[in-house]
Amino acid sequence: MRKVLVIVRHEFSRRVRSRGFVLATLLGPTALLGLMVLSIVLSVRSMEPLDTTAVAVIDETDVLFSRLQMEGDEVLSLMLYDAEEDARTAVVEGLIDGYLILPAGVLMGEKRPQYFSTEGAGLGLQDLLSDRVSSAVRAHRFDTAGVSHEVREIMSIRASVDPVRLSTEGESEGSSFGYLALGYVMGFLIYLTMVIYGNVVMQGVLEEKSNRVVEILVSSVRPFELLMGKVLGVGAMGLCQLTIWIMMLVMGSVVAALVAGMVIDPAAVGLPSTADDAAVLEALSVSLPTLGSTLLVLFVVYFLGIIYVSDQLYTVRH
Repeated sequence: MRKVLVIVRHEFSRRVRSRGFVLATLLGPTALLGLMVLSIVLSVRSMEPLDTTAVAVIDETDVLFSRLQMEGDEVLSLMLYDAEEDARTAVVEGLIDGYLILPAGVLMGEKRPQYFSTEGAGLGLQDLLSDRVSSAVRAHRFDTAGVSHEVREIMSIRASVDPVRLSTEGESEGSSFGYLALGYVMGFLIYLTMVIYGNVVMQGVLEEKSNRVVEILVSSVRPFELLMGKVLGVGAMGLCQLTIWIMMLVMGSVVAALVAGMVIDPAAVGLPSTADDAAVLEALSVSLPTLGSTLLVLFVVYFLGIIYVSDQLYTVRH
């Protein structure tokens, strides 16, 4: 075991002091945060419709267009067209953003509406059109069936379930979103481990083999001790790097949450204008999931195990 520890200390100190380790440790979270910010910005842009979207409606039902106009707002500018060819020409020439076809079978759920445009519909516009058409179809069928206003209100009620997590310390918010995100992050880290750190062990072995240093090493230690020392040394380096990354990401998340609490209007989350940042964050359900000791131990075991397995796979492949 003493020889293994010597190899572990050598591998850890040599790699931690390298310029590549320092650059990767500092630039890794920056690149990850940049990708996260970019994905959030693109998602928000795709979910938000245009300021004013001009949509031509070809109503084959002869009843839905009037109901759509009753629910109109500043986001959608609806206009009735008789022929699809005229609407298509207007879209191509840039006179309108797109056109919506409401087939007659949409009233009975037999067909689905179609939206045509040159750039496609973002998620926000698609959801908005779906909600408007669904509401119009529902209202028409209610009127046709003679459903009273009281029954309509009853059918519109939605009861959401608030999860509560029980523990020995009491009750806490039981939202699974944080744990779901944590599972994805830890799974990604394990995948990153297989790609990066397993390759680091393999490159180290191949480098020493090409320089014939391994012939000197195996004269003093057994191959198992050499490989175990390298795996544990690179694993310790990887855990050190991941710990720094996690600390930087946690600090960045805390700062981002504080900035969001200062930027977001309290009225947008149903709070009075005098609400402080903590109340806004609580209304947004911003909280970090707690990590148990068992989860951390299992992650370290999987971390080191995946380095060893991936090193064996790389070695066999080469």
